[in-house]
Amino acid sequence: MLRTGLSVLTFAWASGSGYCGDWAPAPIEVPKLSAAVGRRPVHPAVTEQMIGMIVSQDFRGLGAEAKAVGEWAKGRQHVVMLRHGDGRVLMDAFGDSLRLSSGLGLALERLDRYMGTTVSAESYPISHHELRAAVLSPQGVRSIAVIFEKSIADRLAMPGAVKVLEVGGEATLGKNGLEFHEYPDNSRVLMRKIGERASDPVGLAELFEQYPEAIKVVDDRGNLRAKVATILKLPKDPAKAELRRKQMQDMVECVLENAGSGYDFNPANMLEPVTSVEWNGRHVGQWHTHPPYWLGSSGWIPASPSDPSDNDIGIAIRNGQNLTLAFELDGFDLYDLSQLAGGKPDASKILKISYRSQQWEQHFKAILAASTPRSR
Repeated sequence: MLRTGLSVLTFAWASGSGYCGDWAPAPIEVPKLSAAVGRRPVHPAVTEQMIGMIVSQDFRGLGAEAKAVGEWAKGRQHVVMLRHGDGRVLMDAFGDSLRLSSGLGLALERLDRYMGTTVSAESYPISHHELRAAVLSPQGVRSIAVIFEKSIADRLAMPGAVKVLEVGGEATLGKNGLEFHEYPDNSRVLMRKIGERASDPVGLAELFEQYPEAIKVVDDRGNLRAKVATILKLPKDPAKAELRRKQMQDMVECVLENAGSGYDFNPANMLEPVTSVEWNGRHVGQWHTHPPYWLGSSGWIPASPSDPSDNDIGIAIRNGQNLTLAFELDGFDLYDLSQLAGGKPDASKILKISYRSQQWEQHFKAILAASTPRSR
């Protein structure tokens, strides 16, 4: 444990004629402690909840050290984080300090800065006018375009069908403008594997065993598991092989269509994305997309005309801002749901920000044309 206290200086007197007026004390070496996140206390959520998450998940192998830090911080007042050389130190109100490893120090600093964006937003709330200006700025439009470009590129492809999945995360407004930080939906890995094995019941059954929890999210009604179990029990019949293959593919497409039409982020999985970002500015809130939809022979159509959904509204009422980014063939609509927080469904409190341009239309027309699935 490093304790930082007052340095004792010994004053020198010149020999012979008393005090020397131009005297200066000899230079002493003082540990360089510069504030890493300011002198405000580390947010209590970091020391009380997030350290516990690091311990329980042994995040990046930092569990043991995080446990010791949590025990040290318990009950201490005004714990701040300081930089000490290339590392970081926690210090309480009495000067007791604890040096952190570079890995844990960086993780805790970013978690604290993340919580700091919430504190800043509470002190200086983001108005709809401010949000609108940020969304329609060149930087804001480009950021939203990139989100849709990426999600289309990462589309889920199946024989004769394609699904652009919803993505989401949290947004901030700061020195870099409006930033959309994407958080992963862990069910997507399983969905892609299911799509790859759409006509292979044996392979699908193996996936169900490998991902017992994730399959409950993807196949929430158990229809796909029931279909696979039924087909595996049937005697092999070459005459019916093609029919069964078609039935399997149809079931897979149906299940993935439903699962891909929502975005689910588990807070337990937030450590990796949050500790990978240099946070600044004010916290806007959650966000998610309603991407373009491929409708077979009708081609690509924009997001649902019923935006935002009842579920989107429910989340905003419970948790606060839930930005909904709805794709349009010639632009996008962004729905600001912040005014619904803590209240009841009220369409008059749903504020829409719209953007339209020929440049957007031409740009995404080419992207979607290249993303059209081949016929079976």
